[in-house]
Amino acid sequence: SLHGLLNFASGFALGKALQPAAQGFSSLAMGANLPPRVLADLCQHALTVLRSLQPRKVATSDEPHPIIIYTDGAFGEDLADWGAIVLDTATNTRECFAGRVPAFLLEAWRGLVGEQLICQIEMYAVLCIRWHARHLLHGRRAILFIDNEACRYCLIKGRSPSDPLFRMAHACS
Repeated sequence: SLHGLLNFASGFALGKALQPAAQGFSSLAMGANLPPRVLADLCQHALTVLRSLQPRKVATSDEPHPIIIYTDGAFGEDLADWGAIVLDTATNTRECFAGRVPAFLLEAWRGLVGEQLICQIEMYAVLCIRWHARHLLHGRRAILFIDNEACRYCLIKGRSPSDPLFRMAHACS
């Protein structure tokens, strides 16, 4: 019951910030045996989020022209790069961003998900551009073009069986 309420609030009223709690309580409902410390942290996270978030407001006076964002990631020879193009259709401003995924992240991801890292790299691109363009995106509609289905689905649903994807999507929201 608690999972259902958190999931509803996460999807319709408060954004995706409650997804970690909803996913944790879902695991409990499915019979997972969480250590007491993990359960206490889960409850504390839910309380902290519920106390700090305010309902979303959608104003009809918001800028009607969306921001268009194209992101991409590349991986080869133990190097991972990301890039993004941001188009502000209200001002016709165009910006290009690019960077390299730090080696320590690649190693951490390998330990968690194995050698197939492109999903994490694609999500890293979204997270980086979300951070770099946060002031531009505030109060604006955005359309993201992402060419990786796992990354796209995770951003839509706010959850993933991959812990790195889940954490980055949570940070994006």
